[in-house]
Amino acid sequence: HRIKPLNGPLLVASIGTARVVLTLEDNVMTGGIGSMVGTVLCEHGSAIPFKRIAIDDQYCFRYGDREWMYASYGLDPDSVQRLTREFVAGR
Repeated sequence: HRIKPLNGPLLVASIGTARVVLTLEDNVMTGGIGSMVGTVLCEHGSAIPFKRIAIDDQYCFRYGDREWMYASYGLDPDSVQRLTREFVAGR
């Protein structure tokens, strides 16, 4: 029900022996959960490959429903699947 304060040691322990870490959020990239996770990984000296999938920090001057927004900003299922596969394959 809440993310703050983020439990860094628990997050790092939960990642364990994962090959990669990827965060996905339907919000702007800057200051979101991906930023929080990346900071914790960095502060704990983790060298695990890490990727954030979110909306680039930009203004939106158009309106639409959730599906339109997801498709417009690369958060639709096909885009997320493609980005995830590309990221994991590159590791």
